[in-house]
Amino acid sequence: MFVFGWELDSEGLLADGFSSRALTRISRALHESLGEFWHKTLLPSHFTDRAAARYGYQPRTFKHRRRKRREGKRDIPLVYTGTMERLLTQYAQIRAYPSRFSVTMIGPRYVRMRPARPSMPNLGDEATRVDAQDERRMTEHANRVLPGIIDHETRSHRRRNRIR
Repeated sequence: MFVFGWELDSEGLLADGFSSRALTRISRALHESLGEFWHKTLLPSHFTDRAAARYGYQPRTFKHRRRKRREGKRDIPLVYTGTMERLLTQYAQIRAYPSRFSVTMIGPRYVRMRPARPSMPNLGDEATRVDAQDERRMTEHANRVLPGIIDHETRSHRRRNRIR
């Protein structure tokens, strides 16, 4: 599971006349959009050739790299047979809260957030790392999506006068 929080400047929206419930709905919709963006756009970059240098993965042992070379596999730290990449990028349950989002993915049994031995790489942590470039892209996405979310909130929850 991957959890990431984002702060929304609520004082400006409160000054614009939004209620606290409307702010909660706006923040939750923004976090849902950020969760989908992370899973569809940023997660696949963890399975590329440059991911180890970019995200600072634990170096693999010489024996592991030699075995991969002998079997004709690519030298990508998180990819051996491709099962982990395929499972993590296929399905995700995204839960959005007013202050954060969480992404729950189904992976192979060998992926744990705590490895069995200290010498083993923490695959769960490596697959969900976020660097400064990812944070910048998420900020750009939030800035691009937020006006539409606010517009949707103002249109969908207007007070309607009853006709008697």
